[in-house]
Amino acid sequence: MFQTIPRAQLVTGTAFALMGGIIATSAIRQFWFRPQVTYPLENRVYFPVRYEHEFDPLLPLPLPLLVNFTVRNDPVSNKLTGALHRIVTKETEKCCRLVDVEADEPTMRDIMLKYQINNIPTIMAINGGLPKSYYVPTEFKNNHEAEVDWEKLKAWVEEVAIERPKTEK
Repeated sequence: MFQTIPRAQLVTGTAFALMGGIIATSAIRQFWFRPQVTYPLENRVYFPVRYEHEFDPLLPLPLPLLVNFTVRNDPVSNKLTGALHRIVTKETEKCCRLVDVEADEPTMRDIMLKYQINNIPTIMAINGGLPKSYYVPTEFKNNHEAEVDWEKLKAWVEEVAIERPKTEK
């Protein structure tokens, strides 16, 4: 009824199973063990996005993502975009990422509907794929020549960004 397996086959089969487990574990990069961050995290500014397939891979990344819905060659959008880029790259000590979404592209309408973007320019903070906060500048409502409220924008960026992890030396 029971068939005995020769010792050589048993050892060979066990070795193959063990090797397969080791390879599979290293292939999935041991997702349950997170390596310690050994380099300083820098804020990253991605290229402008025009298609949904360019936007989707940015969502699951661990740092908060600031999504700047903008229109090309619009003076109001350009002012806000310039101020936002400067704050993210040079002014803040907190960690976040930034991407510009060109809202005038027809392919981006679905994303605007999905995240309920009604005004251009609008900045949305996404964390873990879910919207966390919105920033809609009010200073341009009646006066398109107005300047960006720098302090208000910087305070909002620092509110939605995360602290830099402490690295041991």
